[in-house]
Amino acid sequence: MTSTIKLFVEYVSQLNRYELEILYPYFDKLTALPNKKEDIVFYIDYHPELNFKDNIKQLSANTLGYIKQNKSKVMLLTEGFDLFGHIPEIFEQYNDLRTIPYWKIISELASHGISEEQLYIISHNHGYDDEIRQLASREVKWLGKPYDVKAKFLYFNPYLALYTAQNTAGKDIGRIKFLFSSLANGRPAMHRYNFTKKLFDAGLDVNGKISMVNMEGSDPEFNKRLPIVYDDSHNQWTFRKDENILFEDTCIWISNETFLNQRNIKGYSEKTIKAIYYKSPFIINGCRGLLELLRHDGFQTFNKVWDESYDQMSNIDDRQNAIIKVLKSLQEKTFRQIYEETIGVVTHNYNHLMSINTEEKIQKFFVG
Repeated sequence: MTSTIKLFVEYVSQLNRYELEILYPYFDKLTALPNKKEDIVFYIDYHPELNFKDNIKQLSANTLGYIKQNKSKVMLLTEGFDLFGHIPEIFEQYNDLRTIPYWKIISELASHGISEEQLYIISHNHGYDDEIRQLASREVKWLGKPYDVKAKFLYFNPYLALYTAQNTAGKDIGRIKFLFSSLANGRPAMHRYNFTKKLFDAGLDVNGKISMVNMEGSDPEFNKRLPIVYDDSHNQWTFRKDENILFEDTCIWISNETFLNQRNIKGYSEKTIKAIYYKSPFIINGCRGLLELLRHDGFQTFNKVWDESYDQMSNIDDRQNAIIKVLKSLQEKTFRQIYEETIGVVTHNYNHLMSINTEEKIQKFFVG
């Protein structure tokens, strides 16, 4: 594809490199600054684990001067991070806005002559629109008045753009050996540890393909089992690789999602999207409301086949216990039954994923 949107990237951290690379095909990526004024989008790296001020220092004086002089658009990517602080607390308490990520970002940009209006934020997560509406309509205690957010936000998950090639593989029911896969041999996370332990406590491990990274959890005896590895090469999600092998012998994919303690914003990652791409039904071990968000985004879920009330439970322990109950009940069905009852939703989801036009979304956001 040939994009008309010029993008200049001078620095990107390892924490954001891959997400940005996914989006490169939808821009005309420049290798040097032009000598004259052009309509260019400049990427500036943001991650809450990094100092935004230090990230800006990675940019040359020429780059910062070009952005300031030409009032160029500045793009940030954010995955699952709370930019506006604790809402609704900032309407009830005198929270110092200078300590809240969004205001720290625009303050640092302002110190380089870059206005809030120049800021374009692509967010993996849904919920910022509602926060922005609240800020515009309610008094922020620290300010004594509402706040009109001038940056532009696009809710778009870059991982949706990762799975674009047609996947012609189909499910051979005769090859299915496991009721579910629950793979968690990546980043240590307590909600993954606790869920994996529940699978073993319930005796479900005999019907599942399970992995779990080595980490210190609450149960010393269970810790001795770790790491749990089902083979030597396919335990972690990987990019640019055919992962049909993860799905071809399994009925249901357990998506052990990235974030858990999100408040007003929420989002799903490649851990869920890959199940859609590889044409598998799924259950999500993650934050509240992710199934609701998937339906908001045009996908379907499996509430006509099993109980999905876990999605609206506020407590993670309750959600996980409900999922365990679902898996136990599914043991009473044959793999063929589950396949036949879920194939309609699976097919819809795959087709919807293939229909997503990333280029159009990016073009509309930056150009209109």
